[in-house]
Amino acid sequence: MKMRFLSVLLTVAVILSSFSITATAGGKIFGDVEYGDANYAAISYLQDAKVVQGYADGTFKPGNSINRAEFLKIVMEASGKEFGGENCYKDVKDEWFAKYVCGATELGLVSGYGDKTFKPGQDINFAEASKIIANTLGLEISEDSEENWYQKYVTTLEDKKAIPKEVYSFDYKVKRGDMAEMIWRVKEDPDYVSTTTYIGIKRKEKVLAAGGALQQFESCVELKDYIAENASLYGGGYGIEKMMTMSPMTGDEESVSEDAGSVAVPESSAQESPDYSSTNVQVEGVDEADIVKTDGEYIYLLKDNTIRVVKAYPVSEMVEMDEVSFENDNFYPTDMYVDSDRLVVIGSSYGQVFKPMNGPSSNIYVFDITNKGDIKLIRNVDIEGGYTSSRKVDDMLYVVANKSEYVGPFGAGIPDDGIIPLYSDTATEQSKELVGCGDVRYIPGVEAANYLIIIGLPLDDPDADFSKEVVMGASGNIYASKQNLYVAESRYNWFFDASDEEKTIVHKFSLGKNALSYLGKGEVPGHILNQFSMDEYNGNFRVATTVGEVWNTEKLSTNNLYILDSELDLAGNITGIAPGEKIYSVRFVGDRAYMVTFKKVDPFFVLDVSDPKNPQILGKLKIPGYSDYLHPYDDTHIIGFGKEAVDASEEETNNSFDFAWYQGMKIAMFDVTDVSNPKELHKIVIGDRGTDSELLHNHKALLFDKEKGLMAFPVTVAEIPESVKADLDHDANTYGDYVFQGAYVYGVSVENGFEFKGKVSHYSENEIKEKSGYYWGGDGNIDRILYIGDYLYTVSRAKVWANKLADLVFVKGVDLKLGSSPEVIYSNGMLK
Repeated sequence: MKMRFLSVLLTVAVILSSFSITATAGGKIFGDVEYGDANYAAISYLQDAKVVQGYADGTFKPGNSINRAEFLKIVMEASGKEFGGENCYKDVKDEWFAKYVCGATELGLVSGYGDKTFKPGQDINFAEASKIIANTLGLEISEDSEENWYQKYVTTLEDKKAIPKEVYSFDYKVKRGDMAEMIWRVKEDPDYVSTTTYIGIKRKEKVLAAGGALQQFESCVELKDYIAENASLYGGGYGIEKMMTMSPMTGDEESVSEDAGSVAVPESSAQESPDYSSTNVQVEGVDEADIVKTDGEYIYLLKDNTIRVVKAYPVSEMVEMDEVSFENDNFYPTDMYVDSDRLVVIGSSYGQVFKPMNGPSSNIYVFDITNKGDIKLIRNVDIEGGYTSSRKVDDMLYVVANKSEYVGPFGAGIPDDGIIPLYSDTATEQSKELVGCGDVRYIPGVEAANYLIIIGLPLDDPDADFSKEVVMGASGNIYASKQNLYVAESRYNWFFDASDEEKTIVHKFSLGKNALSYLGKGEVPGHILNQFSMDEYNGNFRVATTVGEVWNTEKLSTNNLYILDSELDLAGNITGIAPGEKIYSVRFVGDRAYMVTFKKVDPFFVLDVSDPKNPQILGKLKIPGYSDYLHPYDDTHIIGFGKEAVDASEEETNNSFDFAWYQGMKIAMFDVTDVSNPKELHKIVIGDRGTDSELLHNHKALLFDKEKGLMAFPVTVAEIPESVKADLDHDANTYGDYVFQGAYVYGVSVENGFEFKGKVSHYSENEIKEKSGYYWGGDGNIDRILYIGDYLYTVSRAKVWANKLADLVFVKGVDLKLGSSPEVIYSNGMLK
């Protein structure tokens, strides 16, 4: 009775799979299979070959499991072999599937179970499926292995890239879509398919057994396999370099030279040390690298690939000191730190330390600047991988780098050894791998083909070892408190994943003297804007994200706030904020968060994040324009820096989606005393459309001192002529002519708002007139503003000027010696 019932079920299955269905319009070959679906090409191939024809309801059901009899029947028909027979197993007599099972048994393709059964109605697992496909489709079977009976069949399919990446164990129940995929890949050998391997499946089984806990690789072979498998997700060439062989370190390669024209250090007048400004940072006590730094007496700046040192205080003694250059012509300094007697310069170079490929390396130079006339290099550390960002806490420097593995199409061409990122260190005069293969960590469910590298370098001892962590993953924006560092990695699964799912993975590292340690990862939907989208408070991690894009009118973008606990597990959230808009700025201040979204108007949100499990929106304000950067003034006032905006005309919005045209630079002070009813207390607009400031893209460009009532920033001003403005029909998308580049200086207070004190430019009046109407960029553009004592200093790549803080009267300036890069002037986008 059981056999007859099983036979009926199997007969129904095969009849349904033989029912002829023709392709429908719009790229559909079945009701549930259309162009763009994961198995579309494979199923289409089998349909064209008349091997499969779907179910009576017009579907193929690619996600359904498939039994042993049906699987064997389809593979046998795909092979073109002749078959026949009956009564070959206890459970195989004269049923419809007998000719396939008995024929395959007679040919030695299958052998059944030890109890002399075939179990035709049992769902087939991947190990069994690999044997049937390898044998039946005539593949050259890999050498025998003592590990288990199925390894040789799995590795045979591995060589053909015929293992679907979804296979996570050898007992994985094969789906109908998987079946089509395996046959198609073996028969057609297609390029650019996402696949896995025998070692990869073993690794996934280990992960399952560990319950998703953080893993470490057992061998370099396993690590190589992991990289190859995950590189296939991106079509190969995912990184920008292949792992390299280390070249010997020589003193010439990493030496630092001083300009022959250096001057002696002038003797300073005896006086008290003045107060001075520091880099505008996100977290107090956590320094951020920048292109200009001061120690209250000297100003240090990056110009081209040199470090310039200017004696800045007292003003009467202003003079350019040492020029420190790098003999490595391919080194490009990005930013730096200055603290006491240490200068740290960080940047990137290509193909100088790690050869033979021209991949990027992150380079760290530590100088002793006790004698400003004789700056000495005391340590150089080079890490294979591009520089991402850094932070400094006390005398510890933390550097984040990322090493992408260059591979051929879908995982081809990875070397058999030397797959770990390399480093060199003058403290030990050696070059070697950062860590061993067994020390590299990976996260179950997080697919990555590159290395996230974090190092902790002590700056107080040039001979001390540095700590390091290497995790498989990408690097993006970073946030650091004094105790922990977070690296956010945004994922857009648009290449193979039709779901278009986007998410942000957050890696957490603990910081400490020689105690850098990877703590784990969290995950939230959407992507973050920048470092200010993240914050740590009372052990919890807060993060704001946007899901989707504003241009997608079918699936509206949304904005969200998530609070994760110390283990990076979700504690609470607010989702669905301002549908159809995206985040332009975020700032967390204690128990409050402030968020600006924008599409046509600027909703300024005030959020309560005091209860991690129950964050709430307290109030919002809708005003024209938006803020790119939010800066706290005090507990009840926030300053926003961004752009003014005007609505697009009705005709313009009819031709596209609803939007607004941005205009001049807008600065606003928000009063959040009444959290349920925030107000725009003060507002100014600088220039017209085309006006821009580095501050809108980089918070370090802001000089702000609440006690002094001082605010300054660099700005390029564009203005529309009054005659054009007088024309009521002039378009809102009209750009102004460029009329100024330099520093705008303001007094700032709650009572009086923003009081314009004056402006400073390193271009003469004649130069400004000559350049007027065009955008210009060059060495004379002011990049940073700072103060020392009673003087305001403006810094460009051409000059360092000192003006009185009180009235901005020019006092003294230094023209920097010419560098290797000429000034570049642009006219309407063309080189002038």
